Amino acid sequence: MTREARNNIGSDVFINDIGETVNTGDTKVIHPTKYGHWAASVDVDAYIDSGDITIIHNGLDLVPAQGKCLVHELTDYMESIKTYPSVQSILRQTKKIRYVGPFWDLSVSGNTLDIAAQFSATAEGKETNLEFFDGGNVDNSWLNLVGANINSDDTPGVITANCKLRAISFTNTRSNASTDIRLYKNGTSIPNLFYTWEIRGSRYAWKTNGLDAVTFSIGDTVRVYYASAPGQSPQNSVCILTFVNTDNVLGEGSVSI
Repeated sequence: MTREARNNIGSDVFINDIGETVNTGDTKVIHPTKYGHWAASVDVDAYIDSGDITIIHNGLDLVPAQGKCLVHELTDYMESIKTYPSVQSILRQTKKIRYVGPFWDLSVSGNTLDIAAQFSATAEGKETNLEFFDGGNVDNSWLNLVGANINSDDTPGVITANCKLRAISFTNTRSNASTDIRLYKNGTSIPNLFYTWEIRGSRYAWKTNGLDAVTFSIGDTVRVYYASAPGQSPQNSVCILTFVNTDNVLGEGSVSI
């Protein structure tokens, strides 16, 4: 696979932030050792958008959006970008394209297919952890949100995206600890209890099944409580909740109580 940059104007193009020049009327081969430099360049994007430089992939001229995708090392998405001789040949294609990553805007005018990339990562499918701990003997008590050092009934974890629970993990310093891990959503009363995980005689444990029945919205709060169970209670315990985003909705907000 070759990558080249062609100078389309009547003077040298000096790419200041990477210190490279594409000479007048020249086509410059981008050496693999330089891919990272070109990917990090802001000036390259500007020259591609202005038309001063055209990126060439395996002998094929790329439109600006395609060229930037290649330069920015978005190779996973290049397989979704094909150049055809006409719109008619595009319409004859029966394959469906599936991608995960940047969002694409496609429009057809005459025999031209325009593809515009919005260079923003998708939120859907991303995972986020909320970590809770207690440094002592944990028996009928709320765990602390990591970094807060205050019980989570007072300082809960805050959900930052629409999501669902993907996994729970438990660890402590005792080899035969037992407890009921109770998870609460948006409060500390019985109606707010959305899941109970029974730990019996374990040093550590994990769970990834049967957890996605409850969904969460941006701004929801989560608390963790260790209830007494037959046997020895946990000590110096950490409980990690892993959430997976269910859409691309992002936002900002705050609550004062």
